[in-house]
This record gives sequence, structure tokens and C-alpha cells, in this order.
Amino acid sequence: MMMSEWLKIIRDALPEALGGLAVATIVGILGLIYRNLSRNKSKKRAESKPSSISNLLSANSDKQETIDKNKILFVDDELAWYSVILTGIEKYGYEIIPATNVGQAVEIIKSENLLALAIIDLMIPSGDQKEGRSKYQGLRVIEVAKQLRPEMPIICHSAAARGEIIERLQELGVNEILPKPIGFDEFTSRVKLVLLSSQRPKQQELLVDEIKRRKLELKAGSSDVRIKALWTLGELGQYDPSILTLIKELEVNDKDSEVRKAANQAKRKIHKSVKQQELA
Repeated sequence: MMMSEWLKIIRDALPEALGGLAVATIVGILGLIYRNLSRNKSKKRAESKPSSISNLLSANSDKQETIDKNKILFVDDELAWYSVILTGIEKYGYEIIPATNVGQAVEIIKSENLLALAIIDLMIPSGDQKEGRSKYQGLRVIEVAKQLRPEMPIICHSAAARGEIIERLQELGVNEILPKPIGFDEFTSRVKLVLLSSQRPKQQELLVDEIKRRKLELKAGSSDVRIKALWTLGELGQYDPSILTLIKELEVNDKDSEVRKAANQAKRKIHKSVKQQELA
């Protein structure tokens, strides 16, 4: 039964002698208690669930070179519109370095040492008052980035990417071209894919090790261990086709209904990720 239905039953059952204000107060307090209990339950669930692939990789060893201190250059003169998206990306352990014009972006590319990715809009000001604002200034930033940091992946995020501009972006070796506007889930998913695909060999080895470890956990006697493994493998399934086969087997054969439910959710997550890659 939904909480709203319970509150209605309680409200109707309270004696009229209490008065409308007293009844409303009691019902309101009960509602607050319920919301706090739900929030605490969600918080505990979130704490037990891996927060990101980056954290999975960095949690394996204290000695490895982690990627949670890396920075993402975000070049756009309308940063306020992307506050939610940028906050979401920062939750994966990355620091956002903003730039609103060509001059700022070029200076950051020259000076910052831990840039893991650049996300660049095409339609930005040059930063030079004499030049003003002209079309496709973002191309200048991309050209400089490719000259100074050829190994750094670049995402072009723009409503102006079409025709000859797309061809030029491909010539420059841009890793991903994203349209404007774009939803939060799709944006963060594509950013994670670019970051993972561009990681150094050591981090790719860690990803393989993580997949092997989680596969073994699917055979554990504890249902909680199997469920946590499924959460992780749902994120990693797009990198190893055999994961989906294992998940489907658990979905059908596992004796625990909660494990079967988690397997179904992991399967759907993998299908969604694969579909996004196909559309890219």
C-alpha cells in the first residue's frame, strides 16, 4: 500500500475532536518520518552499491595510479545551463575546469597537467574583444589541443556540428560528436565511454581484472555478494560479451528472487549501453 493511502486511513481514523489543525499536524509528522526512513534506506543502498567505474578501478589497489584526480576541460560560454550535468560528472571523481572562450581554453590546455578529457563547444567567443564572436571558434581550441596533447580525447558538444564541420572534426580526430541539447543520462554515459576507451594500458588491465573478479562473485553462496557483482557487471557488460550470457543464466536459474531481479536490471542496463553505442 502506498504511503499516501496509509496517511488517508490514519487521517480518517483520527477523532474529529482533535480538530483539523491537530490532525494535519499529526499526519504531517508521520509523513516526515516516512520520508526520512525512505531517505536513510536509499542512502544505505547507495553506499553498498559501487558509485562509478572510476571508483571500481581505483579501489583495487592502493599502489596503482588512480584516475580520480584527473580533470576535464569543459569549454562553453553557457556554463550555467550545464550545472546539473557537470555536477553529475564530478560525482565520478573528476574535477571540471571551465573555460568560456578560446583564450581561456588554450591557456588551460598549456598549463594543466592532469587533463583526462576536453569537452568543447564550437560556438564560443575568441576572448579577444577586437575579434568579437565568430563562428566555429571551438575549432581553434580543438586544433591547439591536438597539437599540444595529441593523446587527450576530445568530445565536441555543439548544435552547430553538421556537414563540412563534421568532416573537419573527424579529420582532427575528435573522439565523439554530441548534439545540443542532450539528456543527462546519455551525456554522462558517452563521457564515461570515451574516458574508459582512452585509458592507459594499466587501467585497461585493471578493468579486465575487475570483470574477472566480479564473474567469480556470481558463483558465491551469498545472495548479497551475487547482487553486488551484478550491479557492477551491469556497468561493465558492454566491454565483455560473455557477461551478458552469465547474467541471463542467473536471471533464469538463480534460486533467490532478488538475485534474479538484479540480473534482469543488469541485463537491461547492458542492452541500453550497447544500443547507445550503436546509435553513436
